This record gives sequence, C-alpha cells and structure tokens, in this order.
Amino acid sequence: MWGRCDGAFEAFAAIFEIMVENGILIGPPLIFGTLVIGSITSGVIAEMTDKRGL
Repeated sequence: MWGRCDGAFEAFAAIFEIMVENGILIGPPLIFGTLVIGSITSGVIAEMTDKRGL
C-alpha cells in the first residue's frame, strides 16, 4: 500500500472514493433515497408537533 498515493490529500480523497464504490455495491440508491426521504419527513413531523405543543 505504500506509494499508492502521492500525498495526504490524495489518500484522503481515495478513502471517500472507495467508500462510494463500496456503498453502491452494498446498498442500492433506492434504499439511500428512502432513508433520506424518511428522515426528512420524520424531522418535519417532529418540528410540527413541537410547535403545536403536543
């Protein structure tokens, strides 16, 4: 693994590149989209109930 990257920044960027490649293999984008939409929806509902005092 030594000498694979020229510097720290390039190595740091390679880490995220590998994470994205493996993330696509492990979980399809539909699952990630569902998680994002669900988290936004639950956040909006939590904010609405907080303002109403329920």
